[in-house]
Amino acid sequence: MKVLLLVLVLSFKIPILFAQSPAKRVTHKNYMWYGYLFQARNTERWGSWFDFHLRTENLNLNSFWIVRVGVIYRNKLGTMFVGGYANLHSFENINRIDRNEHRIWQQVQWVNTYPRMRIMHRFRFEQRYRQKMLNGEIVPGYNFNHRLRYMLNISVSLNNKKPNQPKSLVGVLQNELLMNAGKEIIYNYLDQNRLFVGVGFQITPTIHFQVGYMHTFLQQPAPSSYVESNTARFFLFHQIDLRKKENKSKDS
Repeated sequence: MKVLLLVLVLSFKIPILFAQSPAKRVTHKNYMWYGYLFQARNTERWGSWFDFHLRTENLNLNSFWIVRVGVIYRNKLGTMFVGGYANLHSFENINRIDRNEHRIWQQVQWVNTYPRMRIMHRFRFEQRYRQKMLNGEIVPGYNFNHRLRYMLNISVSLNNKKPNQPKSLVGVLQNELLMNAGKEIIYNYLDQNRLFVGVGFQITPTIHFQVGYMHTFLQQPAPSSYVESNTARFFLFHQIDLRKKENKSKDS
């Protein structure tokens, strides 16, 4: 538990430390973020992943959308390994220039479950190929960099049901730290920090809805330039189990 508290404290401190430059420039933005996240367990070890996200700025302007697909492998301990591909379109500057990104990603995720609490750790590694921009316009070629992400998600039951049981209501505290790496990264080694607080409701055994507030602090590629955003987030999680009945019973 001390480790969890340390991670949460650092989540608040790191953005403050990066933003303490005397010449810092901070832009403030407001977003709405909608997400659909799907997982299927096809066999005892293998499964499939799909998620789609749409973020809008000031209710009506597209900020970005992303489609992500992957293949899941679970080991005997329940640790989940995922690898796949994502395509993202971000709409840059006041002209809403459509910037394409191809992304290869890998992920390691595990969950610690307690009677009324669920703690998830997720490490994600990304190789990002983004269209080059010059003077606010798309130019031929792609920039490349690595990105490393760590997410800590804590769900605590707010009624008498365990997390993920039907009709369970949970409080959610989540933080994700994203770091850039690569020879093209000069200023923004800290990509961004995302802190989320919300509630989740298990609608059915396979569908979970989550709503809440997310604070994002992002360091831009230019020196001493940052974006601080307030986001209302709406996520729908959908998980199905396609294994045969005899395999399901072994898991329970």
